[in-house]
Amino acid sequence: MTCCPTRPRRERRIERLLTIGLVLATAPLFVLAHHLDPSAPHPGVPGWWGWIDQSRYIEAARAWASLSLDPARHWYFPGYPLLAAPFMHLAPDDPFYGPDLLCLLAASWLFAALGSRLAPHLPGARPGAALIFLAQLMMSRPMLRGFIEPWTTTPAVPLAFASLLLAFRFQDRPDARAAAALGLAAAAALPFRPVDAVLLAAVMAVFATVCLAAARPDWRRVASVAAAGTAGAAVPVLLTGALHLAVHGWTLGGYLAESRAVGFEWRLLPLRWVIIVAAADPLLDGQRSLSQAFVWIIPGLAGMASCLAVVHGRLLARHVVTIAAALAHVVLYLSYRDLEPQGLMRFGNYHYFMWPILLLGLYAALLIPLAWPARHAFRAWGLGIGMVFLLFSWQARWTPAPGYPRQPEVKTAARLTLDGGLHALSDAILVHARGDFDAVYFAPHRLDAGQFAGRANVDFKLWPVDGGFLLSLRRPLLEQPLVLSLTPAVTLDPAVPPSILRAEVVPALPWWMRSILQPGPASPTSDRRIHE
Repeated sequence: MTCCPTRPRRERRIERLLTIGLVLATAPLFVLAHHLDPSAPHPGVPGWWGWIDQSRYIEAARAWASLSLDPARHWYFPGYPLLAAPFMHLAPDDPFYGPDLLCLLAASWLFAALGSRLAPHLPGARPGAALIFLAQLMMSRPMLRGFIEPWTTTPAVPLAFASLLLAFRFQDRPDARAAAALGLAAAAALPFRPVDAVLLAAVMAVFATVCLAAARPDWRRVASVAAAGTAGAAVPVLLTGALHLAVHGWTLGGYLAESRAVGFEWRLLPLRWVIIVAAADPLLDGQRSLSQAFVWIIPGLAGMASCLAVVHGRLLARHVVTIAAALAHVVLYLSYRDLEPQGLMRFGNYHYFMWPILLLGLYAALLIPLAWPARHAFRAWGLGIGMVFLLFSWQARWTPAPGYPRQPEVKTAARLTLDGGLHALSDAILVHARGDFDAVYFAPHRLDAGQFAGRANVDFKLWPVDGGFLLSLRRPLLEQPLVLSLTPAVTLDPAVPPSILRAEVVPALPWWMRSILQPGPASPTSDRRIHE
């Protein structure tokens, strides 16, 4: 009579020990990869502290460690530098080493808990999910580097997973205590990633509202739950606001002002999906997309679709909120104006998508067990494969842009004009020029559009291509006469006239089939003749 209850306890103990072991296995992987990373800082070698974002992180960490509130030393929100401030004297070469490692361990543990809640019917789901997390780090150097290199997204990963777990807890028991914990976790990303916090809080609020409505509570319970959730969310909001006021006073500060200026452009979303998630070829040859760098994204999307096809009841609600949060995050950042395909892998900008990519690894692993029962196989695999082909059967390519009576003109070695301006955000000017990649990509060039003075990386972007660059708009400054003024590090070639191209998204075979069956011509932007 006593053997039956002791067996589950023994199994749970074994699973817990396995999970702990797999989570802790991420630590030596982190330590070794950090030690071998050529960009890591060492005594006398600044490493990534010479990069733009990272230099601001460490300067703010030094400021907090010395209790300096000089706004010139604080650029980003205070959360991430504050994590590193206590480590300034312990590890002055890299004070973010300890916080990043702790965030990795927390993310692995919470990911394992998510696996057990999203697949409770599978034996060993918790250690299995921990193994999937570890495998993603081992399979993909970029994924591991996303945790090693200092980014404000690093603490946002465990906070996103914690929010989802607390949403499941609220589903099980929609009371005031669970609401307070959920509100606190969802808003806790605010001092690190304000946009992430707003998005997570919105998704969790909708989910909590649906769960509460399903419980059919009286108005007193509704009021107590709403008040508790709001109070939980108010804690990080008030804390972040107090820190911001202490540093910047009643001004926005540089980071908020610039973020508001950059903003989002939803009209870029279809093109961004193709060239950032699916494949940049042939629009931009040689650029790796997310699905090419992280091979589990494609089966992960199939797994998400399969889950929605075969899971039912309360478990379906968990998958819906998980998938909704991940996809909403991806869609939001794909429309971010300063996200460029050329910076995706070269400068580590894939870090925007860290936690959704990790979740896709879990759903890729769930694809087979979901379809294992014969009655589910056709529906699960059919919907999963169909969704993959629907999302990836596209390519973006350049074609000559029609409807331009006048072409761009090179006025001087640093000045380009186009009377009448560009007609669409999908149009770009192909310019022959000399200058290295960083000078074209990062320099503070200027674009005057009528009375508007546009800034590089905010209102327009220069994409370095073979022998020159592409000028594309990030804001609808259409039908305005354009005057591009370059910094001295980039010079125009007056011997070759610029041309106007249009980026078209057209149906095509998925990139993995296209690369085998249709080796096609190179993109016009990679034509070697523009060097001549």
